[in-house]
Amino acid sequence: MGEDTRPGVPATTSEVLALADAVESAGFDSVWTFDHLLVQEDGKPPAGTWEAWTMLTAIAARTQRVGLGVLVSCTGFREPIITAKIAHTLHEISDGRLTLGLGAGWHKPEYRAFGIPFDHKIDRFEEAIQIIGALIRDGHSTFTGRYYRTVDAPLLPAVPGRSRPPVLVGGRGPRMLELIAQHADVWNTAWFGVPGDKFSAQRDAMRAACGKHGRDPDSLEVSVGVYVKADDAAADAPGVAPTEAAMRDAIVAWRATGVDEILVLLDPPTRPRLEMLAAAMAAASARA
Repeated sequence: MGEDTRPGVPATTSEVLALADAVESAGFDSVWTFDHLLVQEDGKPPAGTWEAWTMLTAIAARTQRVGLGVLVSCTGFREPIITAKIAHTLHEISDGRLTLGLGAGWHKPEYRAFGIPFDHKIDRFEEAIQIIGALIRDGHSTFTGRYYRTVDAPLLPAVPGRSRPPVLVGGRGPRMLELIAQHADVWNTAWFGVPGDKFSAQRDAMRAACGKHGRDPDSLEVSVGVYVKADDAAADAPGVAPTEAAMRDAIVAWRATGVDEILVLLDPPTRPRLEMLAAAMAAASARA
């Protein structure tokens, strides 16, 4: 998030916080950061954002109402207990506003640059989410796997009466869907423009995975990531056109699918675009 969208120039902290203020003031439900060490497209120099959890903590301290999340925290970057401890602490700081987003990671250049193992990513994720889930849900974990091990490990300090953060997992591959069915409270699928066959197929696959593991699919919340294109994007490029009418129509269409939350990625995430999205959201609500 930020006002400065020149290539390679990250938003300053003040720009990010000002935009978070605007998100909350406009009545949106949540604000999210991305967890990347760097992003590198073919033939281009690497670019990066500020560390996701640190920035989200600054946003938590700045805001009062809006929900908070990392979309999604890569389990390959941190030991499971570190992720659980950070989430536990931020949930307390924010007075229970956190959704704990988790994912296996996908962008190979950042793994290669920093020497992080890229092999067996889903195997590693499966072990990590079992440990993190137990720590968040039960306050302790005992687990022995190939990559991680805990021995009656506690998540401290205990906070009696505090709700736990719901666990959101992003993914669409068959094995990830099964892990989501077993361990997640929320399934995130992205990135889309308007609803279509691609989303319907993914949702059917998710429902099948829930059935395989004896879970009621309706007990799993669904969040969808919607991408709003850059102003200079081709008309036939994937995503929603950057106009109030197109955003309004997309919101109306996604609400009709019954998804629980729509997460919008503005490219670029500037204040004027946020104001346009707020107006589109209000217009969509007026149609309901």
